[in-house]
Amino acid sequence: MNCKKAVAFLLAAVLVVCFSVTAFAADDAGYVVSRTVEQYANGAYAVVTVYDDTIARAGTKTGHKDYKYYVSGSLAWTFTVHGSFSYNGSSATCTAASYTCNINKSEWYRVKGEAYPSGSAAVANGTMRRSSDGREVYPKVTLTCTPNGVLA
Repeated sequence: MNCKKAVAFLLAAVLVVCFSVTAFAADDAGYVVSRTVEQYANGAYAVVTVYDDTIARAGTKTGHKDYKYYVSGSLAWTFTVHGSFSYNGSSATCTAASYTCNINKSEWYRVKGEAYPSGSAAVANGTMRRSSDGREVYPKVTLTCTPNGVLA
């Protein structure tokens, strides 16, 4: 009987740990605030998604905004701005900004990129070029924070 109780307790402990790890992973990824699609005349399109990465800190927000560029229905690259903000109900300020760029199709490469805070926004600009024909795309990704701490 003691062996059965020990096994049941061990199994319960393992399940608690598994569910806890899953919950923390979801928090680390942030949650989706909004998602829009921008269509280009040549048939390419971009999916722009805002994520709130904040973990329960009043007065501060962190988040990121992905600009995923698709050609012929396939993801070519992702240009992302990351921002940290402080807010107090009457104003918001971007305290830090950075960017990342991930290439999914080897024919594309990043020519340049920059990120900077601008008032209540984190701004990232880039130049992406396709090596096969020299075509360029200029993503400008802006993540904003309202005085009430809502990211957009």
